[in-house]
This record gives sequence, C-alpha cells and structure tokens, in this order.
Amino acid sequence: MVILGTIQYSVHPPTLYVAAHVNQLLPAWSMPIRSVLIVLQQSKQCLLVRTEATERDKDLMRQRFLDMSTPVALNLIAAGYMAEVFDPRTGLPTLSTAGSIGLDDVAIAQTALGYPVTNYETCPALIHPIWGNAVYPSTLLSSAPIHVLADIADRVIGLDYCTPVETGSA
Repeated sequence: MVILGTIQYSVHPPTLYVAAHVNQLLPAWSMPIRSVLIVLQQSKQCLLVRTEATERDKDLMRQRFLDMSTPVALNLIAAGYMAEVFDPRTGLPTLSTAGSIGLDDVAIAQTALGYPVTNYETCPALIHPIWGNAVYPSTLLSSAPIHVLADIADRVIGLDYCTPVETGSA
C-alpha cells in the first residue's frame, strides 16, 4: 500500500447525535453504540477545491480507510461485538443495512475532537490543527467498550505508520 500522508486515529464515546440516531443510522443493530473510531488522513493538498488530483487523493484515502478499518470491524465482530465501517464518500454502512440517514464524518470529528469546520460551496471541511484543510476524516462505530476498540485498532492498524491521538470524550 502507498502511504500518501500520515494517519491519526482516536477512540471516543459516541457523540450525542450518534447515540440519539443509532436506529436511523443502523436499523438492524441490537446493541448500543459504545465507541467511535475516528481516522484522519493527511492529504498532500488542500481538499477544499475539487480537482482531478484531489478526487484521486480522496479515492486513495477512502480505500486506505476501508482497508484498515474493515479488519478492525471484523475483529470486533469475532469478539462478539457489533461494528460498522462507514463509507466516507456516501456516509452509509459497508457491512450492514443502511438506515434512513447517513453518517457525517466531518461532524463526528468536529464534535469529538473539537476541530473547527469550514464550508466550501455546500461541503463542510474539517480544519486540522497541523494539516489545515488537507485532512480526510473517516469513522467506524462499535458496541465494544472504548478500551477494546482502542486495543484492536492499535493491533490491526498498527503504530508503525500511525500517530494515535489521545483517547478522549465527546
């Protein structure tokens, strides 16, 4: 796999929005969401302006997120928890039936991490404290306790090329 930038991830309790809308996000779930994995990837360029290069970067980072997070979800499921990877492009779950609403990765990251957001045309964009607008957020939801998700994320994603962000609450 080609690494275009650095990756940061952190594990948090669900935001109030996620907790309140679990049935609309994941109608087939029978357990509450207890943890959220937020993955941020640094792009080589600002992602505010839509160009061929930024779209290619987004496609690569989307695929990298899916490649990293799906094994995390499968490990959680094998351990008896529910887990769902949300497609950053569509906001829809990749492993289970979609609900009536999609997940907004930017809003989740903003709420959990406290990072500001800017709007470009009709698209909100996260502003990372170091990377600025060259950041691509993605999300995994789980019924596992925070420490279980954090342990599995550390093991599966690996600390070799990632910079974990301290686990906090939202």
